[in-house]
Amino acid sequence: MRSYTEIAVGRKFKTVVTSAAGYPLNQTYYLTVKGMVTPLDILEEGGTLIIASSCAEGIGSDHFRTAQQKLVELGPDAFLAELEAKSFADVDEWQTEMQLKPMRVGQIQLFAPSLSDA
Repeated sequence: MRSYTEIAVGRKFKTVVTSAAGYPLNQTYYLTVKGMVTPLDILEEGGTLIIASSCAEGIGSDHFRTAQQKLVELGPDAFLAELEAKSFADVDEWQTEMQLKPMRVGQIQLFAPSLSDA
């Protein structure tokens, strides 16, 4: 199956443009994070990841929203330190942890016309 779905690239790129794979995988920001993690193998350190996603259903669950607010309030390093101090992650906190992966590699630019600034 991989031979039909993957193409060997052989190098990394300064800019990668991707998507959250369309409907239904682009309906929330929670699902969009998966589209941010997938191309990390080809994103150059310090590069820019541009991702397009509808986010027509908003950010995601209340639990995910809480984790995102905590990430903004604490910053990536303190958020991760708090996670590592726990025995178990809170509901939907894992996806915010996954978001830290592309944030460590480069800059993320999101185009989500249905997602409000709030």
